[in-house]
This record gives sequence, C-alpha cells and structure tokens, in this order.
Amino acid sequence: MKKICDAVFMGGGVRGIGYAGAVKAFHIAGYEFKNVAGSSVGAIIASLIAAGYTSEEIEREMFDLNYKKFKGKDFHFGLIGGLISFRKDYGVYNSDFFEKWLAELLARKGVVTFKDLEYKDNGVIKTRLTVTATDIFRKKLLILPQDFTEYGLDPREFEVAKAVRMSMSIPIFYHPYKLIDSDGIEHWIVDGGILCNYPMFLFDNGKDKLKRPLIGFKFEGCTQKSQMQHEKEKSAEEQKEGFGEYLARIADILFCSQDLQYSSIVRGESLRIVKIPVTVDGKDISPIDFGICKKASTALFDYGYAAATQFLQNWNFEKWLSKYRTCLCE
Repeated sequence: MKKICDAVFMGGGVRGIGYAGAVKAFHIAGYEFKNVAGSSVGAIIASLIAAGYTSEEIEREMFDLNYKKFKGKDFHFGLIGGLISFRKDYGVYNSDFFEKWLAELLARKGVVTFKDLEYKDNGVIKTRLTVTATDIFRKKLLILPQDFTEYGLDPREFEVAKAVRMSMSIPIFYHPYKLIDSDGIEHWIVDGGILCNYPMFLFDNGKDKLKRPLIGFKFEGCTQKSQMQHEKEKSAEEQKEGFGEYLARIADILFCSQDLQYSSIVRGESLRIVKIPVTVDGKDISPIDFGICKKASTALFDYGYAAATQFLQNWNFEKWLSKYRTCLCE
C-alpha cells in the first residue's frame, strides 16, 4: 500500500544529487509524493517528481548529466571574458542549456506547461508543483506559477522549464531571466533562494490541518570550526582565490541564507526534515562545483539515501501530529 506525502526541497546547486538518493529511499519505503515545492535545485528535483519521474529515472539523469554544461560556453579570455559577460548581461553564464535539458526531460512525460501538472482536489484545480523565484527590482519573492498573474500572464500556460530556470538562476553566476509582462515591461528574475531557500511555508503555516505528512529536505555542511580548520591546512597556493572561487563563496552565502522573513515557525519542525550532509573529505561540496567528481557525486547520493533511510526509521506522522499539532489528519 502506497503512503502519500508532500515535500519541500531546499536549494543547493549540484548538491541536488543527494536528493536523488533521498527520493530513492522514500520510494523503496513505499512513499509517493503528491504536492512538491522547492527553490533552485530543489525546484529541479520537485519538477521531475511532479512530472512523474521514478526515483530510478531521477538517479540516472542526475548521474548522467554533464554539470559543466550548466555553465554554458567557457570564455576564451578567462576572468576578463567573465567580467565582460557580467557587465553586459549582469551574470557570468547563461542558463540556456539547463532550460533545454529540463524542457526535454519534462516533455518525455508529457509536461510542458503548468496546466499539465494540474489535478482536482474536491472539485478545486491544483498544481502538483510550486517553485520560488525572486523579482530583483520589486524585491519580492515569487510563488510560481500563481504569481504570474501579477505580470498579466496565464499561470496555467506558462512553461514549467522556464519557471524552474528562474528559480535556479544564481545571481552574478547566471544571467537573470528577463520576464516580459503583458504591458511589455521587462522584469529581472533570479534564484528563489535569495529570499527563501527552504519554502516550507508554502504548504504549512503551523496552524492548519495537514491532510498528509509534509517532509522537508535540506543540506547540512560541516561546522564552521571544522571548515576553518580545513582552510588552515590548505597550502598558500591552494588558498589563492580566483574568479571561480569568488563565485563559489557567493553561492555558499546565498544558499546558507536564513530565510527569516519566510521561515515556517512550526513546533517539531526539525523532526520532519531529512538532513543530508554535503561534506566530503573534510570539505563542503560547493553549490556550483560543476566539475564535481564521481567520488563526490556518489558520496552525496549515498548521504541522501542514508539520511532518508534513517529518518524513516524514526518518523511517525500520527505521533508527530498528536504532539505538535492539535488538529487531526483527515
């Protein structure tokens, strides 16, 4: 008998390989995901789940993917080329390859627009997928697809791959997505993780009744102390910071944001989170380590699988409800 749950996936760049392992553990345990949400790579994984990809298919796609292509074309003039691109497009790399890759994957399951992810719940039309993005000029967190109405656009007809591209467009690293509203005005949209990297609030305000278990998936790096110790042990030559290292550090800061404005204040929150380590050989995997090696990829996948397996051994939705929520499950 299948067990149904909803899920929210935190952003984290290439660390998303760990989610493939976690999703596999849930599927082996007999779980199916009903409604899913996420930011950045969390939006990518959520979109594949919503489209109907199995855990085995997600695992295969995440391991077969050449992550270096996520940067688009390399620059002939290194740092200078990167700066020229940033000056021109307000980002070093474009994300055309990513959008094409995801659009093709979704199309295999018959998914192009958000209309293809709809279902009826007691006569009400809902979408299985929700992702976040950030409107730079409006300084506003976007909840997609519903917030497309603010731009005069039909949420049901908007392409899923484009929305997810917005959600994963890390500022500075990627060009912002230029969204044209119905009045012809251009808006710059970037990574949803800037304002909320873990949008649990989308499904739970901490008060209303839950129809089914809601599980959060997060990444956890090594402690600040151990990271500092690792930095000290590096040679002076290794500690030279190039443009790539600069971008990596910015990405780390962005993905470790505290989401204070949108944080879900829920008793027992930590008990419903699958916490996936990202530390391999004493160092955290960077969200933009697109040259990630096979060893690190395999480690992240195994971390995700182990973390989810351990979580499920202790998870009991009914006990969680009785202790932390006064209302009962339908």
